[in-house]
Amino acid sequence: MLKKLAFALLLILLLIIAAITTVLIKPDLLTGLIRDGGQRFAGLDITFTGLRSARKPLRLEIEGLRIANPSWPEPELLTLSQATIALQNMPFGQDPFWSLDAKGLNVTVASNDAGELNWISPTLSQAAEQEEEEPEADDDGPILPKDFNFDHVRIEDVTITWQAANNEPMVLKFPEIAGQRLQTASGELTLLLDYRQQRFALSGGIELFDPQQGILDYRLKLDHDKAKVESGGRLVLSPNLSGSEMSISLSAQDIPHLAALADIELAPLPAVTLSADIAIRPAYHISELVVTLDGQRIEGELQLDPAFEDIKAQLKANTLDIDALFPATEEDDVGLDNKGDAGGNAKAENGDKQLANAGTANGAASKDQQEAPIDWSWMQDRKIALDLNIGELDARGWQIKAAKLQATVDKRVDAKLKADEINEVATERQLTALDADVTFTPLSLDKPTQGTDAELTLNATSTALNLSAEGKVNVNGLAGTAVNVAAKAAQSQPVWALALQPWKEAGALDVDLDLTIEEQQYDVDATLGLGEQRSELVLTYHPGDIAKLNGELSASKLDLAFMRNLQSGPSDDEKPEPAANKSGRIFSDDTLPLDSLKSINAQLSINLKDIDTGYVHIENATLAPQLEDGKFQLDDGRLKFVHGEALASLLFDSSLETPALELDLKVDSEDYGEMGLEKLAGITGGKGKIRIELNSEGNSQRQLAANLDGQIDMKVKDLVAKGNALNLIGSDILSETIDKLNPFTKKRTQTDIECVAVHFKGKNGNFITDDGLALETDTTKIIGTGKVDLAQEELSLGVSPIARKGVGINVGAAAGLVRLGGTLSKPKVVADPGGMVTGSLSTGAAIYTGGLSLLAQGLYKRAMYSGSACDGELDAIPSVEALPDELINPPQPSEDGGTPENGTAPGSPASGAGTDSTP
Repeated sequence: MLKKLAFALLLILLLIIAAITTVLIKPDLLTGLIRDGGQRFAGLDITFTGLRSARKPLRLEIEGLRIANPSWPEPELLTLSQATIALQNMPFGQDPFWSLDAKGLNVTVASNDAGELNWISPTLSQAAEQEEEEPEADDDGPILPKDFNFDHVRIEDVTITWQAANNEPMVLKFPEIAGQRLQTASGELTLLLDYRQQRFALSGGIELFDPQQGILDYRLKLDHDKAKVESGGRLVLSPNLSGSEMSISLSAQDIPHLAALADIELAPLPAVTLSADIAIRPAYHISELVVTLDGQRIEGELQLDPAFEDIKAQLKANTLDIDALFPATEEDDVGLDNKGDAGGNAKAENGDKQLANAGTANGAASKDQQEAPIDWSWMQDRKIALDLNIGELDARGWQIKAAKLQATVDKRVDAKLKADEINEVATERQLTALDADVTFTPLSLDKPTQGTDAELTLNATSTALNLSAEGKVNVNGLAGTAVNVAAKAAQSQPVWALALQPWKEAGALDVDLDLTIEEQQYDVDATLGLGEQRSELVLTYHPGDIAKLNGELSASKLDLAFMRNLQSGPSDDEKPEPAANKSGRIFSDDTLPLDSLKSINAQLSINLKDIDTGYVHIENATLAPQLEDGKFQLDDGRLKFVHGEALASLLFDSSLETPALELDLKVDSEDYGEMGLEKLAGITGGKGKIRIELNSEGNSQRQLAANLDGQIDMKVKDLVAKGNALNLIGSDILSETIDKLNPFTKKRTQTDIECVAVHFKGKNGNFITDDGLALETDTTKIIGTGKVDLAQEELSLGVSPIARKGVGINVGAAAGLVRLGGTLSKPKVVADPGGMVTGSLSTGAAIYTGGLSLLAQGLYKRAMYSGSACDGELDAIPSVEALPDELINPPQPSEDGGTPENGTAPGSPASGAGTDSTP
């Protein structure tokens, strides 16, 4: 197409030049000749509004030149307001002999849907086709004249319009285009361009160094408010410019602004400068390449063949801060936020959306989202070699020190990466001495691939971990992937550190995993080794519109104690600090994120054997959880421990308009210490039962709490606690009470707990116990009654310690009645409202109960019960109908200060001496 256009312009130029000499004699004679010649030889209309000649100097003056193609819908091709061609010397002599001054030149170039140009008339097209049929002779490049044959060329107000088919026209305005001969074989060029209200100024000079060989020297400078470009050197005008040498320098302050002029949108970029030397031999050798981005410097050299099929690059930088050069966009921020916290916990709302799309995110896309084929033919005849060295690289929160990348493309991709350190700044995660090799081989270079695209081999080593992967991968999907991944570490603790887990050393780590992904099935077969332990996991996953997960998961001989920094409860001299009170409510009003439950159906069989969680050793467990249409169900899940057994059933139905919850948990044990209490609280022994039955409904945590119904019963005997038994109650709810109750005036190394009993019944979030809280030791009983209102997040409990021996039954023993109130987040000891610890009693009862109310009498009766709160059936709460007679009518004291005989004790209210509060 360009050849046809050049042919047309050459023919028109010949017509004009041929006419000049005659026109100078009598121009009117040639007006018709030019018009007829244009029609005959070019198929174009060439007209003038004026054509005159003059002498002194001899010149041709043209006005109103118009060239049109009558076969084109919009025929006008060129208009010229006026032009003067002057002969200053005899043509073709030693000196320049002509000059051109013109104004008002408008050129229009357009193409149609068929790719035809408006300048190519049917006549020119036919002539060009005939010309193309002749064999072309070898072209060694143009032979330049020894000197410029013009004195000057100056054209003002030039407009060039390019109109591609179905596109907006591009308009270039040149206020001035000028060329001036300076001396023999030397000239200068000036060009002004206005484009989209932006001014570009091009200036430079040309020297004809060796016209016979087509060699010239040049210098060019482009100026703009936002950019400056300078270039100079020697051009050899051969077809491939072989032998040319030049230099270039560029400085751009606002690249996005410049790109917008070409209808290209770019993100904000820093100011850039570039300088390089270019030699063409015939490959392009770019040396002394220096790029600075906002003060950061990149150096190197490139080598490219003319067809860009053989590319070599060597680049280096002392420091490179990508974050400073290209600040994160809002989209980048969202992506980083989705990573979650330092432990890698994804945010729930984003996790729900990801799970909701699980059905079509498997690479086995839906019919409307078929996976696009990948064309690898660009690698067929292309060779690329990249050598990159960066002293310190900062990018998106990661810092890499001494990074070296060597990559080659030759029908496959081979990459070698080395780094002294890789650090995640926010979490201080660190990987040292990384050495990785990757080979990526497309399965076909001749035709596009779909599904399985390539073979992958990866080997990476570091001080912490050796990782390898091998298999076939789907680059733009998942289906067709079959990869084996193996990881080994001589010590596991450095691996936990990489995963940001504070776990302890657990021995050597060995993982071997086979992952196979087909159109509608994922298969995972993994073997895990940790120290002397081995575990196997087999999982099959069936995705779909609603994802389906069916399979078996089994694990055995696994000790998870390394995951926690465990110790056997608080030490003898240690009293745990109360947990920090929280402000506000505990239960949230936010709607529960349940979309994920409705996006996947699952049916699993989970079998565990010989698993040590660090708190409890599971001999075996059989669980069969099911999830279908938002309804999660676990029936008769059974966990067998060395000293006990747990049976759990759970139902959570999110498919209902108001989600519903049901929980049934039964635990029987002969040694609760072995089931976790020893490591959690330093409590050993303990046998008994725990039963929890709860049900509720609601769309939020608060609704579930407010609607909770059910019953909690627990009876556990024969526990032994380190230190004072009340250390067991070091929680938010009772921490303020310990000092109030503390009957253990003497520090102990251990406390024998004969019984712990808990009984609560609840309706609509209001859980009540009637003398249903008990803790009994050999020296005291602690009895509690009251309620916990989950709906209001409030509690009101009365707790009383009663000494059993070693202190004696007196007023002080009963005066420890304490009421706990406040909220669940801020419990506290509160004053007695409504006469809980005031009110009239019989004289004897008042003495021995310290003036307690009827409610307090009930507590006192329970405390004095001769049996144990752990006697009887699990849900049975022992009670006493009346106080013992010896409390109502105590004996009189003897004359030596013994027990009174008249029912009035010294210091009682009846004697007017006040209340004795001495223990």
